[in-house]
Amino acid sequence: VEVNFAPEVAPFLLGLRKEFTTYKLKHTAALRSVYSWRLMEMFAQYRDTGLVRISFDDFCHAMEAPPSCLKDFGQLRRRVIDPAVAELTGKDGLLIEWTPTKQGGRKVTGLEFKFKPNPQLFLL
Repeated sequence: VEVNFAPEVAPFLLGLRKEFTTYKLKHTAALRSVYSWRLMEMFAQYRDTGLVRISFDDFCHAMEAPPSCLKDFGQLRRRVIDPAVAELTGKDGLLIEWTPTKQGGRKVTGLEFKFKPNPQLFLL
């Protein structure tokens, strides 16, 4: 079987990697939580820097968190962030540190995630 593309199409096909996030399926196949998948996709976008800074609202939207989590950071932490971080740490071997960011008070306005592969896994 031979496939030919018109020369006009080639730049679009070759440029797909620039426009889309890619990750290896073996890194996500074992994940059970949809929030873990979404967090992994977010980390894949920023894998070169190992740092994600995102507003609270944008994070909730990206995770498609339930409405109750939008109003209560404690629920977002318990139902979305903590389980996803634990699963990515356990199954994908990422070292993840995260902190909420606040502006002028107690209200959480954003999140900062720092992540990197666990070097201990390469010793096994």
